[in-house]
Amino acid sequence: MGDVIIGAGAGGIGCVETLRKLDDKREITVVAPESGPPYSRPMLYYALAKKIPLKGIYFRGDEFYLKNGIRFINGLVVNVDTDSRKVILDGGSEIPFDNLVIAAGGVPRFPSIKGIDKDGVCGFRTVENLKIIISYAEDSKNAVVLGGGNIGLLAAEGLYYRGVKSAVVVKSPHLLSQLADAETSEIFRHHLEDNGLTIETGFDVVEILGNERVEAVVLDDGRELPCQMVVVGKGIKPDLSIVEGSGIDCDWGIIADEYMMTSVEGIYCAGDVAEVLDRLTGIRTTVGIWPAAFEQGQYAAYNIMGHKRAYSGAVRMNSSEFFGLNLMSLGIVKPKSDDFTFHTKRRGNYYLKLVFKDNRLWGAILVGDIKAAGVLNSLIKSRVDVSSVMDDLMEGDIDFGKITGLLNQAELGGLSREHNEMTTSLE
Repeated sequence: MGDVIIGAGAGGIGCVETLRKLDDKREITVVAPESGPPYSRPMLYYALAKKIPLKGIYFRGDEFYLKNGIRFINGLVVNVDTDSRKVILDGGSEIPFDNLVIAAGGVPRFPSIKGIDKDGVCGFRTVENLKIIISYAEDSKNAVVLGGGNIGLLAAEGLYYRGVKSAVVVKSPHLLSQLADAETSEIFRHHLEDNGLTIETGFDVVEILGNERVEAVVLDDGRELPCQMVVVGKGIKPDLSIVEGSGIDCDWGIIADEYMMTSVEGIYCAGDVAEVLDRLTGIRTTVGIWPAAFEQGQYAAYNIMGHKRAYSGAVRMNSSEFFGLNLMSLGIVKPKSDDFTFHTKRRGNYYLKLVFKDNRLWGAILVGDIKAAGVLNSLIKSRVDVSSVMDDLMEGDIDFGKITGLLNQAELGGLSREHNEMTTSLE
């Protein structure tokens, strides 16, 4: 029967490539609802913005499955039968498995507002979404983007390069509220407005107007914003529909143990659908970022093969660039307890925020200059005492020699070697 992987995103491909590296004869089946080779969701923006051709989103080549001896099935899994160990597709066909990896990803959060089903309303999550957005953009002058996080802002910028002026409507008082602070939001608000976007924070869309096609949206203060398309960029939620009634334990996502296995023996999960430990807080959470998904898929593969590698948990890391201004958000950047201290440094569009507790670095925000992000991320993950370099860090002065010494003291050498062993370039 072999191994079956549901999903061809980062988690699924991380698992597939690792399984194949460890066993070149293993029977592997990938089931995904989208035809074609694997593609990178982060690259969808670059295609929308005309920075790369559409084919540039495919990061493993047209012959990936064939070259690696992988059976690919273009289909939608609707259920997992854990008793008979089969996955059920929407057409009723069944695929038996010895081991199963659920890397089905997430689904966009669509608000329940009047008119949300009109032509011109779309998400920004898949290559099919991208094609629809490009099609709508051809005869649109104005768009409204719902959501001021990464997805929404990248969609608005991408549409700008296609000649469509966007208004970004954000219910929160701040842009990027899930991954940065109010200071960061202020910087990017001015930067985005200077580049032609309209930003409406503290408001929500209550209705979408038009006959069959979108003509305007109504805000909760009564104003109408004319538009010919609406892009929903309010984030994603784990797609748990396929495990309903399966006996697989779920909370926010599918609960994974330290070996990325679910509550059912031989069934694993990875990526947006997986609920794992946050390495810093120790709280179970879903982490919807590409590198974490890929890494979780790798760990699932190693454990399927009996290598027993424990996943130490995810550390949140988000990287973005809007109209040439870079942003990195690492670890805990908006702690809720009073035992954390902050250090900030601001100069124009340059901003540095460091979050400390117990002489350790817990989080960082970098805007404008992000060269130190890799080093800061290593310090956050290591939990090492940074008191000897704290003054340097706060000045933005990174002494790589000192920091390497600290990391060696934390005995990260072995962990780093294992990580490098498992990491495959996504470029």
